[in-house]
Amino acid sequence: MSLWRFLVPFTLGARLVLVPCAAQTGFSTLYSFTGQNGDGGEPVGTLAIGKNGEVYGTTATGGSGVCNNGLFLLGCGTVFVLNSPATSGGAWTESVLYRFTGANGDGWSPYGSVVIDSRGRLYGTTLYGGTGCDTWGCGTVFELAPPSAPGGIWTETVVYSFTGQNGDGSGPAGTLALGKNGELYGLTTAGGSSNNGTVYRLAPPAAAGEPWTESILYSFALPNFSAPQGYPADIGLIVGDRGELYGATPLGGRLEYGVVFGLLPPEAPDDTWTKIDLFTFPANSLGGVSPSGGVVAGKTGKLYGSTVFGGRGDCPEGCGIVFELTPLAAAGESWHETVICDFGDCLSQSGNPQTNMVLGKNGVLYGTALTALFALRPPLAPGGTWQGFILQEFNGGSAVGQPSGLAISDDGVLFGTTLNGGLCNYCGTVYRWAPPEK
Repeated sequence: MSLWRFLVPFTLGARLVLVPCAAQTGFSTLYSFTGQNGDGGEPVGTLAIGKNGEVYGTTATGGSGVCNNGLFLLGCGTVFVLNSPATSGGAWTESVLYRFTGANGDGWSPYGSVVIDSRGRLYGTTLYGGTGCDTWGCGTVFELAPPSAPGGIWTETVVYSFTGQNGDGSGPAGTLALGKNGELYGLTTAGGSSNNGTVYRLAPPAAAGEPWTESILYSFALPNFSAPQGYPADIGLIVGDRGELYGATPLGGRLEYGVVFGLLPPEAPDDTWTKIDLFTFPANSLGGVSPSGGVVAGKTGKLYGSTVFGGRGDCPEGCGIVFELTPLAAAGESWHETVICDFGDCLSQSGNPQTNMVLGKNGVLYGTALTALFALRPPLAPGGTWQGFILQEFNGGSAVGQPSGLAISDDGVLFGTTLNGGLCNYCGTVYRWAPPEK
């Protein structure tokens, strides 16, 4: 049976959300990081929403440790949670669940989000640290287990330390993807057979206390594929219904304009995974350049994402686009790209989107550009025009900073982070945007 059988329509659990009204934003800043007294700073990744509405995330700096990136002495980073107020109108409460140390094999600088499994355990990556590699370490995958009693201490365990040797990856970044059997899938920005990055899988142990098992599923290589680098916090993979993986790289492809790719699982246990270029961004930059926020899956198997550059507008190298990819009609054919929003016209107030997008009810897409939170409403009839709305601008008042990640709750509320802004220039914030009736 052909491996192309995997590339058929699939669904990935789109969240419910109401179509927004552009005139009412419902924006609020939930928390401003301080980077002092053990608090975190620079939340570069997306957020994860717990079953009780709590919001989990990471900060790349801050905490109690001191780590050296070769230029500055920085805090080693944190994992935090924000809990909603007990009464309407109250303040959200932040708690630091873990402060990385960068010592004794611990990781540091988590440049990505955490994911939550069915037992409430958190999993994420650190760009540096661990037991392998050079002075800084090649990075880790960690687990944070919740306390057995409320108010207790979360327990951190390094489940894997990358080595950057013998084909292993180095520098994991972005959001992990959680498989149906508890396996974790992720990307590294370096390492592999060409030191150009990898896709890896970590399988959980059969018994408590045993090590996780890492497998390198694919090593990126030149000249036909470049490393998954660029803005690593929001680059991640998504898992299809049949275990296939989908992702994007800002570089690579025949013209180095970027690629959306698929990885197909083997038909037999000992076979290798197969990488397929679903779409290579064209020489005509109107089709987009550098897809830096990964992809999100819609109905009928379509994929959506954005590019930092390309398109129209007066930004250097173009203001970017939002694209839709329709599955191939026949085996071996490239997927079809449709530009559903060119920031030079449909959202001309902003541009250069470089983080992840999320999908709401009725196919509404939400994302962030360099200075704005936006929504795209699909056409009422096939072939119609998508409508763009600026929901919030990040250039004044309480909304200042560069948006760096986005999540959506089951009831359609958006939660995001800004890399900077807030109480200090480089501390960052967590914000909330709700539809008018929320």
